[in-house]
Amino acid sequence: MKKWIITTVLLICICAGAVAYAIIAPNFNISEKAKQTTGNSIASSDKESANYIDENKLIHLNDEYTIQIKELQYGTKDDKKIAMFVMEYTNNTSEYDSYGMSVLCKAYQSDRELKSTITIDDNYPNESMTEVRNGQSTQVVQYYELENLNDNVYLHFRKGWGQSDSESVEIYYTLK
Repeated sequence: MKKWIITTVLLICICAGAVAYAIIAPNFNISEKAKQTTGNSIASSDKESANYIDENKLIHLNDEYTIQIKELQYGTKDDKKIAMFVMEYTNNTSEYDSYGMSVLCKAYQSDRELKSTITIDDNYPNESMTEVRNGQSTQVVQYYELENLNDNVYLHFRKGWGQSDSESVEIYYTLK
């Protein structure tokens, strides 16, 4: 009898927890409002530089890392204007490295830096801290709080942490 009561209480707690999570956890699907890919972007960079964007919109950082922006979604979620960038990061160095440690990315709108935000979306797993070996790639997702849904956004990339003297490269997006 005691075992049955403990099992019942345990099952009730698990069910209550699952229901509470479903009610409280926000839906992280940004919006059906708009989707845009790099096909509509304008790239700005000097190919003679160590950091550049090639004709296929592939971002090169000192030929050590490449980043391709696969998708941009933006819209309103929980009263916040959010942009989600889905990127593919490739490590071309001889060592294991991760996007989170090797690349610094900032987003700007109306010449103001946008606040980065953390969001979890099962449809877009973020592997920014996954160690990637030479020649391998991983998916990275970054979210930013937009000031509005009208003004252009640009991403500013450079080699990350401890590389403050590295050159940067920017890629621009028109939201509407």
